[in-house]
Amino acid sequence: DKIDNDLSDGRRFLVGDQYSMADLVATVLLARIHFGKQDTVFSDKVQAYWQSMKSEILSPARQFYIKWRILIP
Repeated sequence: DKIDNDLSDGRRFLVGDQYSMADLVATVLLARIHFGKQDTVFSDKVQAYWQSMKSEILSPARQFYIKWRILIP
């Protein structure tokens, strides 16, 4: 419900105008639900968000890993 509410204003990402840590966490959560074959519980907005985030996850996830690995050894 929280993700659905956050996306109700038409935004592409949960926080800000680019992929953020919030999207990374949400993508992991949605992936766990999806892999458990439970994605039929996704609302239309969350389903569209999930489809969009699947295509976004690899590059930004690597960037976060590199950034945080450098900042927090």
